[in-house]
Amino acid sequence: MDSDIEKYHDAEIRGIKINRDKDSLDLYVTLANKNNIVISFVKPVLCDFSFFRLQNVIYEISIYKNNTIPDFLLNEYSELADISNGFYVNHKIAYINPSVGLEGIIVFEALTVKSL
Repeated sequence: MDSDIEKYHDAEIRGIKINRDKDSLDLYVTLANKNNIVISFVKPVLCDFSFFRLQNVIYEISIYKNNTIPDFLLNEYSELADISNGFYVNHKIAYINPSVGLEGIIVFEALTVKSL
C-alpha cells in the first residue's frame, strides 16, 4: 500500500474528470486543511464507482498490486478477476473506502498528485 495516499483521511472528493487528452482519471479533492489537490490516476483501464453524493468523504484510499487484491474486493468487483489472473501486470488497484459517499475502484498504471 502506498503510504502517501493514506494522508487523505477525511478529505472530500469534489469532482471526477476523465481526461482523455492526458489519459487520466482525475479526482478533485479538498483536504481536511482546506487545500485543494488533484489526484490523477494515469492510464486507467477500469473504474467502478457507487454512491457519489453531494458529500464524499474519504476514510482511506488503499493501493494494491494485481497479485495482492484482497478477497473482499474480488467478491465485490467481479471485473477484478482478470487483473488478479495476470492481465494488466503493470497496473495497480486503488480502492476508495468512504466515510460518506463515493466508494469504488480504479485500475491504473501510475499516480500523481498536484496542488491547485
